Amino acid sequence: KQWYQRRVVITAGDGAKVEVHVDQYDVVFSNAYLSSTDTSKEAEVNCTVTNSTKKPTSITVTGPSGFASTFEGTVHGVHTLAGKFSSVSSDSSMTCAIVYDNSPKYTDSKNIEVVQITPMTSQTWSGGSVYFTVLIKAVSFNVNTDITWFINGKVLPKGATVTDTYTTGDQLKSVLKVMGAHKDGQVDMVLGGMHNSSHINLTQTLDYYFIGLKKVIAEKDKSTDVVCKLESYNGKTTPAITITAHHGSVKDGEKQGSGTNATLTISSVKVDMTTTCTVVVGSTTLTETSTISTYKFTQTINGVAAS
Repeated sequence: KQWYQRRVVITAGDGAKVEVHVDQYDVVFSNAYLSSTDTSKEAEVNCTVTNSTKKPTSITVTGPSGFASTFEGTVHGVHTLAGKFSSVSSDSSMTCAIVYDNSPKYTDSKNIEVVQITPMTSQTWSGGSVYFTVLIKAVSFNVNTDITWFINGKVLPKGATVTDTYTTGDQLKSVLKVMGAHKDGQVDMVLGGMHNSSHINLTQTLDYYFIGLKKVIAEKDKSTDVVCKLESYNGKTTPAITITAHHGSVKDGEKQGSGTNATLTISSVKVDMTTTCTVVVGSTTLTETSTISTYKFTQTINGVAAS
């Protein structure tokens, strides 16, 4: 928040009275980001004055080259100077200067940062949570305050957290964790650009899926099936599924397959068993365990077991 003074002259019957009013205004001026692969090399920049009913005397933006204005005016009480710098190939600085009448000039300095940014990773699962990672290289300062993650258009909804790891003068690793994701959606990460300055936007699909492996109750010495399903999966990568059954260190059966479901048939169940289903989707591995419980059916006639 900044301040400017304005003089108001009130003429009374006994002479002139001068009052000095102090008004407040806000300046919005953001860092601009370009990808090193951006062939346009144009950095779009906005400098905005809000919370002021009076139009500034002047708004001026200077930077690494001549500033080409694309808009200057007032809309709904917001005073804006927008434009761009051309031929930006390296990191540089820029300044926005605000002048109100005879008040001291206010200046705000920001950066134009040319970064190397990797595509957002596809989701990985761990401990019931989904993770997305972005690596931003060639950063001259910690850009974490200019990163915003969205899920389905909402900024960090409940259950989502971000961990940023910055290596001084080198890179920043930003990881989004979505705990217990229960529906499909879209994940976006925006670097800069919250106020219409140049920004970088990365997008990835959030595909909620889980393993369905039910407990089986089987009659002893009879055949039974163990079914494993990858529920609610909409991805393009074909999953690999492995089902195993064992008791102690003895493996009683194994079935490998591809797709979203597989069935392991055990021809004669002798003892209680533990079942395990492992699903591999790309670089993500999901595992679920369950059991096979046995029972013995015995028919009696007049208290005598029938054979």
